[in-house]
Amino acid sequence: MIPHTSAKFNRLKKWMGYISQTFRSQEYELVTVNPSLFAADASSGKSVAVNLLGKEYLLDLEPVPAPVAKDAKCVVVNESGTFILDPPLIECYVGTVSGDPESYAFFTVDNEVILGTIRTGDVSYVIEQVGIVGVGSERRVVHAIYDDYSVADVKEPLAHCGVVPLERVASEIPAQLPSGALDVQSGTTATTTVTMMAAHDHQFRNLFPSPNTEMANMIAQINTAFSPSDIGVSLQVNAYCDLGTTLTAYNHESLLRDFSAENAALRDRMNSDIAVLFTGRDLDNEYI
Repeated sequence: MIPHTSAKFNRLKKWMGYISQTFRSQEYELVTVNPSLFAADASSGKSVAVNLLGKEYLLDLEPVPAPVAKDAKCVVVNESGTFILDPPLIECYVGTVSGDPESYAFFTVDNEVILGTIRTGDVSYVIEQVGIVGVGSERRVVHAIYDDYSVADVKEPLAHCGVVPLERVASEIPAQLPSGALDVQSGTTATTTVTMMAAHDHQFRNLFPSPNTEMANMIAQINTAFSPSDIGVSLQVNAYCDLGTTLTAYNHESLLRDFSAENAALRDRMNSDIAVLFTGRDLDNEYI
């Protein structure tokens, strides 16, 4: 018997709040979550019970390092100046659905959100943050749970989200992986860590109430999908940066130019190899 799971995902039966995403799925649930309870269960070594669209599952999860440096900082840039804060604690878990060794489950968790992907059989569940609701004096992040295989385009605004790299002078970036990175005899590739300043604009923050965790989840999924042992590179965030409204361009070339010109010094100050902009704005010509 699977234990009661409503403490982890609490369904919202009636809500008049703001949803930042457009859904084309006929079957989805809006829920609030209990991240601390989920993290405690996922770290316990025991199976984690969850209810997804009315179906009960047991997940066998284990903690994995989040793609965030231990000394990472959160930088806020606005009209008043630049401020450095401590980032939220972010934890990641990977595993399978009990009884299905071919399944896949991955979660990124902070103190407000649970972001997840669960693939088993002919379903692919996604848990995403989509808005804010007030419960008394407390802010809660609203999550959507849906089957990704049943929708063509779940988050319409995100179709225009772009990732804009901050270019560095060629001499500052190694032309090749460090010597010894490739083991010719075994065919395996050792990993090198590329540190990143992950920046976002206010449009991205409007889409995702917990933007730093959203960026970390995207990067963690990249690291998981493209195994570092295969490509020889692992991405790690050593600084988050909230650029607020400091960038105004909607043309992708202008946005790249402005981002590069205004943030190269900050990237170096944060000891980052690269800087990446996560944007939620509609770029000209639907450029991604």
